[in-house]
Amino acid sequence: MGTDWISIEVQDTKADDIELFLRNNIQLPNIDKDILEFDNSNVNVFFYKDSDQHFDFDPRDIKTINQWEQFLEIFKRISKTFKKNVLFRPEDNNGDLDSVLVRLTDDQVDYNFKVRDNYKE
Repeated sequence: MGTDWISIEVQDTKADDIELFLRNNIQLPNIDKDILEFDNSNVNVFFYKDSDQHFDFDPRDIKTINQWEQFLEIFKRISKTFKKNVLFRPEDNNGDLDSVLVRLTDDQVDYNFKVRDNYKE
């Protein structure tokens, strides 16, 4: 994909509401009140409540299509719960919607690149 990190943003949703959703749906350790870290399909994910309210993960940790599909499930649930798009995009792109790589709307996943062409099992 040509990027080291991907950010996920649920726009216009209160950080406390997202934290409550995470606490109710996954095992969320109490480490830092402003940064929540959790495991999603063997990928470390960080939710930054302050600053620009976003999720970070390293896509290099996702090794298979099955792992990717499992990884997406929590974000699909976030999209459904908050009735918002979840956008995967390169970090530090200043909110440029043209750089969105993956858009989740409920159970719909839209890619802005060819998945199978870029992936080798």
